[in-house]
Amino acid sequence: MACQTDLPSIGLASLSTLERRHLSHQVNTISAVRRRNMERLSILEQRSTHSDLGLIIQGLREDNDAYAKLVTQLADLIPSVYGQTTRAATLAKQVFGTFELLELILLFLKPRRLLVAMCASKIFRDTALASPPTLRRMGLLPESGLPCIPIVQYWPFAIDIKPVRQYVRDRAPEAWTVQFSITTLSADSAKHLHFGSRSRKVLICQPPPKSMDVWTNCCRPENADPILTGQWPPHPLETLRSEGGITVGQIVDAAIRVMGKHRSCSLAPRELYDEREAVRCAINFKATVQM
Repeated sequence: MACQTDLPSIGLASLSTLERRHLSHQVNTISAVRRRNMERLSILEQRSTHSDLGLIIQGLREDNDAYAKLVTQLADLIPSVYGQTTRAATLAKQVFGTFELLELILLFLKPRRLLVAMCASKIFRDTALASPPTLRRMGLLPESGLPCIPIVQYWPFAIDIKPVRQYVRDRAPEAWTVQFSITTLSADSAKHLHFGSRSRKVLICQPPPKSMDVWTNCCRPENADPILTGQWPPHPLETLRSEGGITVGQIVDAAIRVMGKHRSCSLAPRELYDEREAVRCAINFKATVQM
């Protein structure tokens, strides 16, 4: 006995992506033909009284009904063509409505994608803000327990070379530190930077430094003449401090502020001036992170 399969009961599970796209295109094409046929039938009915033409119109109506039936079958086979099914929506709510599952999904995203996802959906935002691992992934919470990795650049010895002997401060990994810097080069572009409130709160690294020194390439001791000025320029110019860790917003604000002050720095060498007689000031932020 042959087994008959009802077309609407096949479902999406048995179709490949290519088959779905092909059938979706078929549905769209047939729908367009159906609309055109209905328009033509209306015009013919208004203009004609010939009996033979009436038979032609009846035949066209039957063809159009066949098109409509096929469209219905295909729509049942591919519900996504006309909209999301109730079952699919329910399953999605079950997944995204489970805090642990959604948290796990969000942790697979990169920090920038996480920030974008928070803007796309309220449930994404609420889950991310209520999840400490997700907040740490985005840099919104400090992470002090990072492991020490013995990379070549992380030199564990603080050596002060003397004529006779050398001093090793500490060989233990707990005493390792990493020095890094962030440099901003353009005063004009810095003024037009726009960061959202969430991006401004992002910590610049993990674990975050609690202080950063601000340096410039113009107002440096080697550029000053103590005979003319009477003193060496202070360096670093200032120090940013935050108990919770230095954030992106603090870096941006400090860069714009210091660049504005040093656009006419009297200690800048001639090669730093641009065509508008303004100093091309570069700001350098330096910090040391305890690993």
